Amino acid sequence: MKTQRMSACLRFHVIFWSVAAWLSLASDSLYAHKPGEILISPTKAVSLTPPLNPDVNGTIDVGGAETIWGLPQTAIGLVNSCAEIGMPASNVKFYAVNGDGHLFLAFEIPDNTANASDRLFLFFDSDHSAGTALGANDQAFELGFTNIMANNTDVDFKSYVVSMGATEWPCTLIGTTCTPTPTSTTLPATWRLRYTRHPNKWEVELKIPLAELSITLLPGAETPVGFAFAYLNRTGLPATPPPGGGDCLNTGVTTDFAAVWPSGLISAFGGNLPTIVNDRSLWGNLMVGMEAPIVGFNDPGCCFSNDIQFLPHLPPFNVAEAVNFFARVKNFHASSPAPKVNVEVSLHGFGTGGAPIAGFPATTHVLNIAPGTMALSAAVPWTVPASFAGQHGCVQAVILPPDVDKPYVAQGGASLAQYNINVNCMPQGLSGKFKFLVYNALADPQPLKMMLIKQELLPPGFEKTEFSRLPQLPRPLQPKEEIEAELTVTVPRNMPITQLPAENVQVSPTAGGTAPPLKFPTGAAPVFVNVRTGDRLHVTATGSVDLDGNGPLKSNGPQGQDLTNNSRRGFPYLLEGERASLFAGALIASFNSFRTSFVAGSELTLTVPPGVEGFWLAINDQDSSFSNNTGAGFKVMITQLQDPLVAAGDTSTAQATPVTIPQVNITAASSARVTVGDGTVYNLLTTHGGVTYQFLITEAEARGPVCPCGQASAASYALSSSLMILGLLFIRRRVRRKTKNE
Repeated sequence: MKTQRMSACLRFHVIFWSVAAWLSLASDSLYAHKPGEILISPTKAVSLTPPLNPDVNGTIDVGGAETIWGLPQTAIGLVNSCAEIGMPASNVKFYAVNGDGHLFLAFEIPDNTANASDRLFLFFDSDHSAGTALGANDQAFELGFTNIMANNTDVDFKSYVVSMGATEWPCTLIGTTCTPTPTSTTLPATWRLRYTRHPNKWEVELKIPLAELSITLLPGAETPVGFAFAYLNRTGLPATPPPGGGDCLNTGVTTDFAAVWPSGLISAFGGNLPTIVNDRSLWGNLMVGMEAPIVGFNDPGCCFSNDIQFLPHLPPFNVAEAVNFFARVKNFHASSPAPKVNVEVSLHGFGTGGAPIAGFPATTHVLNIAPGTMALSAAVPWTVPASFAGQHGCVQAVILPPDVDKPYVAQGGASLAQYNINVNCMPQGLSGKFKFLVYNALADPQPLKMMLIKQELLPPGFEKTEFSRLPQLPRPLQPKEEIEAELTVTVPRNMPITQLPAENVQVSPTAGGTAPPLKFPTGAAPVFVNVRTGDRLHVTATGSVDLDGNGPLKSNGPQGQDLTNNSRRGFPYLLEGERASLFAGALIASFNSFRTSFVAGSELTLTVPPGVEGFWLAINDQDSSFSNNTGAGFKVMITQLQDPLVAAGDTSTAQATPVTIPQVNITAASSARVTVGDGTVYNLLTTHGGVTYQFLITEAEARGPVCPCGQASAASYALSSSLMILGLLFIRRRVRRKTKNE
């Protein structure tokens, strides 16, 4: 489930901010409820006459008469069945609007297993008094769905109101258990709460007078209201081992699932609802009133987003390389511009997350986003340290609070984007081990038991790709602890090779000697390749270059060699940067005819930047020194990659879209039991991050263009080398025995 607290690299909690309305509040009130957890209920010109007024009938008709609901806020994700564990959760969509003295709320809740025990709890701190304990007149409402065939039906209603001086929701002490006692089970006549059972989901609509929630709107500003909600989903599956039953997590009880907003409420579970929701600092905020531009990432979630961009290329990174990270943000609002959006960019170790590496997080800004458009942030520059050279990484971008004079709110579920994917080559008939990090981001002092779950997406013909059963972690993880895990992949010898659009080019050992940045042209021109903006390309190279012909220097492969102590002074290298001598003879690339350049090496993945239609390849040598270069040069293959199928919320996306290359998604998760007031036990699934691998299957005998990439190569080649040595020893032994016998 994407609802709960996540790792540093997969904090799927929703971040919504609006500051203008808070200026009239004391600073304690500003951050009294959970920072960054905000839903918006904009003021609309609501009329009592349809179609301007939502028809509260349990069906959210945003495409018809009820367009006044506006954009949904996808606050949380919910797993509904055993089959969906480890797959992207389906979003719970939240709608809110206020007008004509009423608060209108709606929920679209994915639920494949309708059950009379399903229920939705709403919690309000209407005066925003906040704090870590309940306050007078805080309210909770329990909405039950006993009619599983409901159509425009009143919910089963219970209300709980904290009395003056009380510190808990009203309850009756039975033994050692405090059972919730509603203050009322009668729906007020001025309220309207209806629900409908649709295929695979509930829809709920509410109309509540602001006065009866004790909400007094602030003049000319948004009014913050403390708010939280929890949905408990009873699956009703039999408590027998899968596949026939519902004990998905092997805990001995039927696996049911819960979804909460904000995500911090997870730390409060462990008792009976609603008595345990007492710490209002874990609640979020419902901003009632003024509209502000709604911003977010157009492509959020795990583990791939085009809204995170790199220059010059994606991981793995080269030592001393200058990398720029960008975040692309969309303004979803139809009429309000977003003059400035603050974004935090951070880089983590590859895997389900971890603490940011040195130099991160870093803050950047996206300026002047017109309504309905997208814009890139300013660059976040980073120089790759030696400790991170050759590594992949998890990059994330999070929308931060706005400046006080430029308010905005973040679209629900779209406040985080990340890039957490590795592309690897796998030769036929070989195996490879792929290592990644698993991280416990929680501050809870209790160790956390986590399980690893994988989802395989295989195109036709590649079904025999073998992904090992993931070895589970040897022990629970301490707070902020990370541990290494690995996935083993085996490709049968008869597996077909990957067939993707690709272009082969030959880069001669003298290519690049006439590039314009050089003052003394020698050798040949760089190799030019046509590309298109937005293309996702995987570049692999093999071969060798000798930079001094028959001289003392050894030849090198596409990664080059360090000639810092053997370079002629006063003759710069073609590669941009002061550390170019570290990559003498390397395959280098450029998007602008070598006005700027970067190391391509033996493999890299890149996305072609906006406005770019050309890609140049050359050898990194010193000015005037290209003509004496010898060797075979580099054979380069440029492969067009499919974007990974990692849906942000709707699992049908990954299932309906055909995959073209084998892919596996790995999720780290934990479970906990939750008991509600009627004694029903739920298993709460918490996701702590994920990682994605894509695989290019290559020919068994290939050591060429698409083989030498990623961790698979080292493991695969080690295996093949061992087999070759054993074979030679066997042949030698047979020859000796035959000679001896003769």
